[in-house]
Amino acid sequence: MINQTHKGIIKLDSLNRDGKFAKAIAHQRMARSYYQANDFKNAIYHSYYARRLTNIVASTYNPAKRTGFSDTADEMKLVMGTPTDKKLEEDLLKSNPGIKFNDADYIGDNKLYKLDVDDLMQP
Repeated sequence: MINQTHKGIIKLDSLNRDGKFAKAIAHQRMARSYYQANDFKNAIYHSYYARRLTNIVASTYNPAKRTGFSDTADEMKLVMGTPTDKKLEEDLLKSNPGIKFNDADYIGDNKLYKLDVDDLMQP
């Protein structure tokens, strides 16, 4: 979802870049870190929040095409008990003091890295 949204965020003028995309990337990276630490529950929570934020961004530049965010029954079981958005934000800020959320930082194609768990599986 983040990679798909990345292609569309370039279409947004600077007024519509409100930091949500950058925040989604930060939460997805946090999820990846939790996954590496075998803390799968927190990995799921942060990844799910990243996907929700990304969906909001995607709907900003293309309201008619809100794909990639439909909860399955299995997903709903996994995210049951998810901490509040505020708690997830606090967790992110605690681990990354002084972090800034600037969407413009991610406009270039080479800016998306350390996002997917699949990257960890490469030899």
